[in-house]
Formats: sequence, C-alpha cells, structure tokens
Amino acid sequence: MVVSINQVGIALRYFGGTVRPKTKKYLTIPAIPEAHGKRASEFSDLHFSIELNPKLNARMPCLVQGARSLIRTRKVKGLPKVFAAGSVARRVVFWLVRSATFSPDESVLPSQADLQAHLQNTVDSYVKLLVSRASK
Repeated sequence: MVVSINQVGIALRYFGGTVRPKTKKYLTIPAIPEAHGKRASEFSDLHFSIELNPKLNARMPCLVQGARSLIRTRKVKGLPKVFAAGSVARRVVFWLVRSATFSPDESVLPSQADLQAHLQNTVDSYVKLLVSRASK
C-alpha cells in the first residue's frame, strides 16, 4: 500500500533531520504567534538586534519590531564581534539561527495498524455495495 501526503515538511517531522538556510545566513524562528507561517520579509519594520532568549537563557541574534537596533561592532582578537549597545523596549518577532534540528516523530502519521483497519473497512463497505447492487 502506498500513502501519499502533499503536506510541506511532513517528511522532516516524520524522519527528523537538520534544516539549514540555502540562500541566506540564518533561519527565522517565530518568537510571537503573529509571526507563525510568515516570512520576515512580510514585516516592514524589523531590525536586527541581539536579545536574551528566555527559553535558552542566552543572548541570540534576532529581528525585532519597534525601536531601531542599537548594536555596535568591534574587533576582538582580530575578529569582528557584534555587541548590543543599549536596551530599548522592543518586541522580538523572529529568532535567527544557523540551523534547526528536529527529532523523528512517527505520531504525525497514522500507525500501520490504523491504516490497515481503515483500508479493511473501506474494502468491506465497497464489497457490501457491490453485493447489494447485484441482488437488485
């Protein structure tokens, strides 16, 4: 039996894997409900910043709404580093990450037993329909 699913990303959720950006430097991870299912380019007022991610308790690059970014760069041991230069109230819309890794989750699809049971019920219903047509 072959099951075909046209849902984008279902294989990633089912088998797991790592996603990396193809043409940009970062992936955008939604930080607020309004950002889910949208691209950063759909927002006209986003600015780069480095903010504290409360889930990870770490400062991370992000795109914020509101006040302009207050960042500065400086060389540390000969390499450019980016530093936050101030804290103005703003809202993180997207966290920026270089990759995202997903664990396999087989629960996104029905189990083999459920698929077989549904197929058996469908076949039984079809056979009953054919028998009822033949007896008329």
